[in-house]
Amino acid sequence: DGDELKKSLSELADKNHHSHTKSISRISSGSNPFLDIAHDPNAAVYKTGFLARKIHADMDGKK
Repeated sequence: DGDELKKSLSELADKNHHSHTKSISRISSGSNPFLDIAHDPNAAVYKTGFLARKIHADMDGKK
């Protein structure tokens, strides 16, 4: 699934590199409609990577 997504995104980037028309394509997870996102090739990328949750524990062991 991840390889197909990378391949489709690279093909989309190549397609947008050759043409300057504004089009938005859908990236679909297949089974879950809540995971569908609209891919805007002109959107600004602020930060890439993993999202981590900040967790701390108090002295009594509770979070």
